[in-house]
Amino acid sequence: MRSIRLKQWVPSLKLQFSKWTLNGFLGILLLYLMVLATGVGAVHIPASDVLSIILHNIGLSASSSFTELHESIVLNLRLPRVMLATLVGATLAVSGAALQGLFRNPLAEPGLIGVSSGAAIGVCAGI
Repeated sequence: MRSIRLKQWVPSLKLQFSKWTLNGFLGILLLYLMVLATGVGAVHIPASDVLSIILHNIGLSASSSFTELHESIVLNLRLPRVMLATLVGATLAVSGAALQGLFRNPLAEPGLIGVSSGAAIGVCAGI
């Protein structure tokens, strides 16, 4: 049986980006997804209203085409949750990268140094 090389069937695609371009794109994508996530819930709030509310409250926009209910929902409930989820995700990513860099092992996991066991004991003690 003859093996088939994937290179024959799929043309090679080489994209060259600088790290600043890639980081900028990913940062803009993160902000866009944060705005979309803030609008999703039991009460749907369009992304344009979410942006209007945020810009109005930081003083960059004078128009207020949104209701007080939407403003209260975004500022008091959804935006803090979305920002906290983003912060927790970034913290977990940095701690995972630090763990992998410390042990020079791309497959390093929290169980390697007993973090998982310590977390389990903490949960048991809390319950």
